Amino acid sequence: MDFVTKILTEPKLISDLEVLKKIKSSELPLVLWGAAKMAMFNYRLLIKNGISVSAFLTDDSVSNESLHGINIYSFAQIKEKFKKFNILVAHSNYALFGKYNNVNQVENIFTLFDCFDMGFSYKDEFLKTNSKQFNDLYNDLTDELSKDSLQAYFTSRATNNWEYIFPFICQCQYFPDFIELSDNEIMVDCGAYNGDTLLDFLNKSNGHYESYYALEPSPTNAVILEDIVNQNKLSNIYIVRKAAWDKKDHFSFTEDTDTSHMNLVQSSNNSIIIETELIDNICFSQASFIKMDIEGAELMALKGAANTISSNKPKLAIAIYHKTDDLITIPTLIKELCPDYKFYFRLHNKLGSDAVLYAL
Repeated sequence: MDFVTKILTEPKLISDLEVLKKIKSSELPLVLWGAAKMAMFNYRLLIKNGISVSAFLTDDSVSNESLHGINIYSFAQIKEKFKKFNILVAHSNYALFGKYNNVNQVENIFTLFDCFDMGFSYKDEFLKTNSKQFNDLYNDLTDELSKDSLQAYFTSRATNNWEYIFPFICQCQYFPDFIELSDNEIMVDCGAYNGDTLLDFLNKSNGHYESYYALEPSPTNAVILEDIVNQNKLSNIYIVRKAAWDKKDHFSFTEDTDTSHMNLVQSSNNSIIIETELIDNICFSQASFIKMDIEGAELMALKGAANTISSNKPKLAIAIYHKTDDLITIPTLIKELCPDYKFYFRLHNKLGSDAVLYAL
């Protein structure tokens, strides 16, 4: 049985569309269990589907706190406020999921598989249509952990059940144990964000490197990066306030905490204009390591690094979860640019985000 055929045999859980229909049809108050980043994604998805939230629930003791004008309560306060209510789990602590299962006042406990609204569900037809490419990718992976991780990842996306990937979550994102750094690395960090990858790189390299290019078009994050460089008196760190792309251009750009992104279709009310640049131009095709996590712009950015990849064969760590066909288009392009690469696949988050393809 091949890779894709095995996935298609696994039983599926209820789809998010069905969950949303059940929530919407209920007349009971909906309580969002969580008050952090994941809760915000769930909240936006509910509003998008015309579903109101009656309260946020946190296991901490709270008072006079709110999100989006909606009060945050402890469970004791929730029970006092509502005779009967539904809960939507909006956190990723799976050990707690059954905590309120036997509470009489709780009518239903719902979860959404794709709380980030990124199209994470794989349909059978999509898997069948692209079975050759997916089977080829599976066979191209270098180690068994990569193959097992990919199998679990696809199975989760095909069955709406993230539990398949839990045993395969890997620490050290972008710098797993098979990545070795030399003392003369030229690192290009696309989507440098708030410096998290920079700090990991400095720790992994023990401060020995040739140069580090941090591409970050978000003005807010660029200031944070500059502060890190200045406060730590770092040398040869270059903050590039541009986005990686396949040509020099200008785009509308939306800042949104850790999901800032270019607007390729239309601008939003709070957007700004940013510049794009080719990686080939930024590092003069000399990069030895390229990392990308740029909200779906990875393929175009790789095209803008074509000369660098073909001539220098840098280590690659590419986020590969933003678009449904990333696991087709990105490996295909990399192999076209440099057929000698060996592929690895790792999962770094139990909600399916932070899936990374490594090429060495």
